[in-house]
Amino acid sequence: MHITRPLYGLLWILAASAPLANAHDARQDQRGDGNQATIEQTNLAHFAQQTQVGSGYRSTITQDGISQYATSRQEGGAGSAIQIVQLEAYNTAQVSQTDIYEGSIDLRQDGTNHFATISQTGSDLDFGYFGGRVELAQTGEYQQAEIFQRGSYNLASVRSSGEWNSVDITQAGSNQTASIDQSGERNRVSLTQLGEADATLNQSGSGNTIELSMGAYWSGSPVAQISQTGEGNVSVATVDAGGNRLDVIQAGTGNELTTDVLGGASRADIAQTGDYNEASVLAYDGNARLIQQGDRNEASLLTSSEASITQIGNANSAQVSNLDIGTWRSMNGSISQTGNANVASIFQQ
Repeated sequence: MHITRPLYGLLWILAASAPLANAHDARQDQRGDGNQATIEQTNLAHFAQQTQVGSGYRSTITQDGISQYATSRQEGGAGSAIQIVQLEAYNTAQVSQTDIYEGSIDLRQDGTNHFATISQTGSDLDFGYFGGRVELAQTGEYQQAEIFQRGSYNLASVRSSGEWNSVDITQAGSNQTASIDQSGERNRVSLTQLGEADATLNQSGSGNTIELSMGAYWSGSPVAQISQTGEGNVSVATVDAGGNRLDVIQAGTGNELTTDVLGGASRADIAQTGDYNEASVLAYDGNARLIQQGDRNEASLLTSSEASITQIGNANSAQVSNLDIGTWRSMNGSISQTGNANVASIFQQ
């Protein structure tokens, strides 16, 4: 059953089926300013599509069922918003905002085996591309999400809980911000920031993975913050920019960290608490500080400036290497160990 009721720029389509009537197709196309579109679908195998061209749009899609597909596209203008909610299992959402200013996308997926792709690009103004805000919430198992943002002052916020969830985010432009919070087991986050950006990544649980790549010079000294709590977590970070700071906290058992901090005046601060931790840090033309508290930790720092390792526990191993890259900076290496059977090495060239 389809009901279409336009009223003062509002288009409403309700596709709620009887138990045996499924596979509805709802499509909306609006052009102009200030329009609204709403689609609601339940049960099996529905398709929802919304296309809006203009300013001040509001797009809302709600799907409760199995094998639903939703796509929403907005082009041009300022202050447009997309909101999608998908429940149950095997649902797909494809969302895009193009050539927009201060747009927003809110997507929530609850259940199993959902997939989402989000693209947001800003208006080409004299002083850059201006995008907007993306908020994604996924709860359940085997969720996948891909987010792309291009422009200035964009924000991507992701909250994910469950198992085997995966999020890939790419941000390109200036003054980007990413905030990711995952809880559960065997979850994965991949964040690539191409431009001036800040990032905060939090994971709690077991067997989780963080992959961070950040690259740009920004006089405002952007910060990447990583926090992992639980067992067997892995973090790999590359910060290729001057004036950046990387802060990492890992608490738990069997955590691993590999990070490269490249660029002048950069800094890496690493803290690991727990057993069987491993850390490998390259701070090229920057400073690095590592603190480990626990048993059988291993640490390796390579820098052309200042490097320090502090270890509290038993059977720890530490190595600091100072490499002269011709910048005429003073090279300082220090290791502090408290406990039994520790091994320390400092190499300076």
